[in-house]
Amino acid sequence: MAFTIKATAIVPKGFDVGKIKRELEYVLEQEGIDDRAIFNKTISGWDGTKPTMGYKTGVTANAAWVWIGPDGGDIEKWQRIDEGTPERDIISSTMMVFPFQGRGQSYNPKTRATWLGSTPGAGQKFGPIRRTKHVKGHSIEARLWSKTLAAQRIGPFAENVQAAIARGLA
Repeated sequence: MAFTIKATAIVPKGFDVGKIKRELEYVLEQEGIDDRAIFNKTISGWDGTKPTMGYKTGVTANAAWVWIGPDGGDIEKWQRIDEGTPERDIISSTMMVFPFQGRGQSYNPKTRATWLGSTPGAGQKFGPIRRTKHVKGHSIEARLWSKTLAAQRIGPFAENVQAAIARGLA
């Protein structure tokens, strides 16, 4: 028995690489704006200095990305709270003065781990005034905002990128 196998090349229609790139750039820009707004909501209730949030985007031949995070202001404050800190000794050459209600009770954080937002309020409680040059600084529980935002946005981000590519090919 004889048979014939025939292969026919499928020739794709032409596409505009510039259009695909523009669609991707638009999606990335929107993602950066939206993510920055979420992080700004998280620091909105902070007293004193706070970081300024920014974003950067990029499109290369094999990747499309958005970086979001603190890019000015008190970047170290963000990092300490986002990543957490161990308990530490704080020694000052001048006298530190602060209200004290007992170990672990003198401060109410306005934020909490894996929640993107900030509650209103004073943060600091009132209590008897302590004066000292040396204190045992409490540890800061890692809030994990960066990881939380990445986990929440990875699915919608991937869908938006795929939709941008589809629009670019249309």
